Amino acid sequence: MLIPTLVALAIGICVGLQPVTNASAASQVGVGPIMVASSALVLIASVVFAVVSPGKANWPALLSLRPDLLLGGAVYGCIIVFGGLYAFPRLGASLTLALIVAAQFCAGVMIDHDGLYDMPTRPMSGVKFAGLALILAGAWLLRPTNNAPEPTHNVESIAGDSITGATPSS
Repeated sequence: MLIPTLVALAIGICVGLQPVTNASAASQVGVGPIMVASSALVLIASVVFAVVSPGKANWPALLSLRPDLLLGGAVYGCIIVFGGLYAFPRLGASLTLALIVAAQFCAGVMIDHDGLYDMPTRPMSGVKFAGLALILAGAWLLRPTNNAPEPTHNVESIAGDSITGATPSS
């Protein structure tokens, strides 16, 4: 249990750092170059992993997968990256991460409860519901208030506006 727990914690740290890092870099060079550089690195790492990973790779079966299994991870990855570029500068890291964690917990409970994507079924319980309520309450407590200080940077200069096409005058 220790190694999977440490891996899960490392993933959580990366989920927190990736969007902030991307938004900072994109504010300097633009969304396009960051997306290309990130995607290229993921592609290179994936090819290396596919070549050196143990076990049998069934490449012909890849094209027979359901579309949600074949493309889902890539679509989710794009939403994570573009969403992070947009949300982090506007909501701040604390609130954005709290909302991400709350949404991940909701998704995890649904996946476990219904055994989605061939995962083992783990029914919803009162304890899980209480945990979800606490996470949602924590996210609510991190929301901006009327007396919250303004961000110290111009949000319009962050990469997210090149995603939506918004300009300072719109």
